[in-house]
Amino acid sequence: MDLCGKEVGGKQPLFLIAGTCVVESEQMTMDVAGKLKEVT
Repeated sequence: MDLCGKEVGGKQPLFLIAGTCVVESEQMTMDVAGKLKEVT
């Protein structure tokens, strides 16, 4: 399957979409986004 120009599924490497389930504050959202940027 193509997802935003990336081939995902089947025999492709693990593709993880991560983040919070509930946005409690702008700061929390920015913290999570910053951490995700670091690890990708």
